[in-house]
Amino acid sequence: MSCTPGMWGCEGGDPYYAWKYTQNSGLVTGTNYTWNSGCKPYPFPPHGTTQYTAPSCVSSCTSSAWNVAYTQDKKYTKTTGYIQNNVAAIQNEIMANGSVVAAFDVYDDFMYYSSGQTSDVYVGGHAVRMIEFIGLAEFLG
Repeated sequence: MSCTPGMWGCEGGDPYYAWKYTQNSGLVTGTNYTWNSGCKPYPFPPHGTTQYTAPSCVSSCTSSAWNVAYTQDKKYTKTTGYIQNNVAAIQNEIMANGSVVAAFDVYDDFMYYSSGQTSDVYVGGHAVRMIEFIGLAEFLG
């Protein structure tokens, strides 16, 4: 995703632009660092403390063992969307189309927060994949 406009390589970016990129430009296959499979396997080891530079944007597979052409390997999302602060709409989206991505602001007390007001010291953002919600059984009836 380092080639996506509006992104900051290994420093993150906006999930909306990432999904728009997959819709318009597509993504090729790739697995985690350990498996080293797909057109562009993930190049960085897990749980490292080393600061890496985002890979350059190249329109070819980085794995010499991959036998599918770059253009044939690309996958595209059909649609993208944006739902803001509407729990029912998010629940309906999960039920209709599967998981969604949520993004939120992170403050310096994030790792220790338990309840009430958060700190006023903004330290960045974070994105997560929501795969289901509490009350799913009741929602389904």
